[in-house]
Amino acid sequence: MTVPLSPVPEENVPDPGLNIFAKLSLSLDGIREQMEKSYRLEQARLAMLPNFVRIPRGVIPGAAVTSLVSFGGPQAGRQWTLRMLMALSTSLATNATIVHWFVGNPLGANQPPPASEAVWAFSSVPGVKEFGGDAIKVLPNQQVLAWCTNIPALTELQFNISVNDQTLYSQSTSVASTE
Repeated sequence: MTVPLSPVPEENVPDPGLNIFAKLSLSLDGIREQMEKSYRLEQARLAMLPNFVRIPRGVIPGAAVTSLVSFGGPQAGRQWTLRMLMALSTSLATNATIVHWFVGNPLGANQPPPASEAVWAFSSVPGVKEFGGDAIKVLPNQQVLAWCTNIPALTELQFNISVNDQTLYSQSTSVASTE
């Protein structure tokens, strides 16, 4: 005896459109995950590159003949490589101001660091010095300082430093993966 097959109820038949949408959704999820991973890797790579930064300062010492100017230092986990030091005065003529540049920390209010921390000096203003390579590094616990002496009365001084701000740690990129 043969049993006739009953027709499959329509509610149990899978919709081919749903199957296609499910596969498409899985495919799009995979593409999204790859794009997010690529974005994280690119952000980590960019964070490792040095940033060129120019830091200006100005000082009008009034009757004082000395002045200590701080340019600050790099943030924790970063370091600076000095690229340029510049000192100018409001008058176009050379004046007798002597500028000693330091990488370190001041000994007190308006007192320069020890002479052992000096990195450059201008015997008069204006003065400009450019550096190449990795000659002068500034670590997170240090500052770039300009100690000015012999400042003529009513002189306004302008300073600029240029640094490469970069990560203190290895130049290799290391990114945690969630896979």
